[in-house]
Amino acid sequence: MPIGSDKGFIVKPGFNPLATQTSEVTAGGLWTWGQNSSGELGVGNTTYYSSPVQVGALTTWDQAVAGLLTTLAIKENTLWAWGNGGSGRLGQGNTTDYSSPVQVGALTNWLKVSASAYGNSVGCLKTDGTIWMWGNGYGGALGQGNTTSMSSPVQVGSETYWSDFNAGSNPATGGSLAQVVSAPTCTGEE
Repeated sequence: MPIGSDKGFIVKPGFNPLATQTSEVTAGGLWTWGQNSSGELGVGNTTYYSSPVQVGALTTWDQAVAGLLTTLAIKENTLWAWGNGGSGRLGQGNTTDYSSPVQVGALTNWLKVSASAYGNSVGCLKTDGTIWMWGNGYGGALGQGNTTSMSSPVQVGSETYWSDFNAGSNPATGGSLAQVVSAPTCTGEE
């Protein structure tokens, strides 16, 4: 397994306290290992692996994140998900488990994906500066003004100026955090 690429993304259980798998994006592709009870390793089965196995043959992965029994990844601005589909967290419009990567919609403008540790919710920042959420709506985690779970991505608000985003991991609130790069300002002039 090639290690030490310019990609440098790694997701470990220590980063997400409930993740039971580890994934690493390298110049040689996406590698994963660990628990695999729901197919969260993305290798087409539910076998546990104690050494790295490659997720498919592609080498164009840009980012991978591990959620609770779930993995999400971005490659060439397309979004992919696999593992446990509970609460709709794979964004497929259902709650089905998938043991191989499945594309979330057909859009090609996904920039960053984040999965919460406790709330089983997922969020993404798109290249147009919008934030999209889906999965478990506990505590209002999806930013929709309610606690409804969503099995497909839904936009949070109408703002288009977000620069960074992290799905919440607070078990009490399920909250998410977004950072503004530059927001509209009111100057008092017309």
